[in-house]
Amino acid sequence: MLDKKPVLGFIGIGLMGKPMTLRLLAAEFGVNVWNRSPEKLIPVTDAWAYLEHDPATLIKLFTK
Repeated sequence: MLDKKPVLGFIGIGLMGKPMTLRLLAAEFGVNVWNRSPEKLIPVTDAWAYLEHDPATLIKLFTK
């Protein structure tokens, strides 16, 4: 059995969200992100976080 890490979602890339997201990405988790200010997403999307274009889409990924 393969040990596949779960995909996570973050809404809000601020003082806590950015470092947490970057650590999860460094640990090879998949992370989907959204933030009200798109320019704050640049460091995490450069580190391969997947950008969601609205929070509703991000929430729908994790509520089935």
